[in-house]
Amino acid sequence: MNLFNNKSIHYAMENGLILALYFLIKFAFTYFSLPYPALNIIALILSFGIPFVLYWMVRKFRDNENESKITFGEGWSLSLLIMAFASLPEALAMYFFYQYIDPQYIATIVNQSSKLLDTMQQSDPSQYITQFSDMFKNNDIPSSAQMAVQGIFNNIFFGSILSLIVAFFVKKEK
Repeated sequence: MNLFNNKSIHYAMENGLILALYFLIKFAFTYFSLPYPALNIIALILSFGIPFVLYWMVRKFRDNENESKITFGEGWSLSLLIMAFASLPEALAMYFFYQYIDPQYIATIVNQSSKLLDTMQQSDPSQYITQFSDMFKNNDIPSSAQMAVQGIFNNIFFGSILSLIVAFFVKKEK
């Protein structure tokens, strides 16, 4: 099978959009967990659900679109393509959110993290905690665009690792 044909690219794009919506729902629970901490449990459950959603998507391709077979490499590639395509609309939505809906969100998270680091620094004054604390105190707050780009890189990096696991479980050769 040539994974980079129109059928598989189209499938990865469609499922990437679905996964992006899943990511945005997860983000909504994370966002609303600031005033309502109990929602963070749902966000955490959704985070742990990402591998299962990705597995389901790749298995559905294997069974319905690819004659019930897929190699490890094909499964990894398709899974990574889905993650990459999911990253793009998510990044656009996150940029829009950070820039226009709640421009203070990043600063709020940085301030909360700074307070946490100050508390940690009092109990363990290691070099790394001091560096992070200094970064936050110097107001090195990332811009909306930096956060969106970082989100793409994070999704692709963790997606490549996650895709290895998914490909191992979804491979099926005849």
